[in-house]
Amino acid sequence: MVTRLNGRAVQTNRLGIQRRASGVRHAVSVVVLVALCATSARCGFAQTSYNRHIFFDNAARTPSYSYSFGKAVQPSMLEIADQKLTVDSGVFFTPPNSLRISWKSEPGGSWAAQIKVMTFRTREILFEGNALSFWLY
Repeated sequence: MVTRLNGRAVQTNRLGIQRRASGVRHAVSVVVLVALCATSARCGFAQTSYNRHIFFDNAARTPSYSYSFGKAVQPSMLEIADQKLTVDSGVFFTPPNSLRISWKSEPGGSWAAQIKVMTFRTREILFEGNALSFWLY
């Protein structure tokens, strides 16, 4: 509630505590709030160190990995499910699973497998480092 006290506008809350309404104070509060939001939004888009170094560690507990693609031209063979690489829960480096890339190359045939980077709204595809490592079993 706003009332007049000695010619000035005074706000009171439900407990009856009085505050002076001030246009300058309000303008400063808005500027501070906008500055905080701008820096917070920028930090919200920041990548973690993990995301700048890893593009696969494990998959959802499904038969195939959503962020992959595979195909084979006969007589070669590549184990896939729905044109995606299969997931193996028996052998892994980090639980609960890994990707299975099982193939057989034959003359006159070919195969290709692709592991894509998991994308999400604020992820920038930017990797640091100079090495690409695979754990093969």
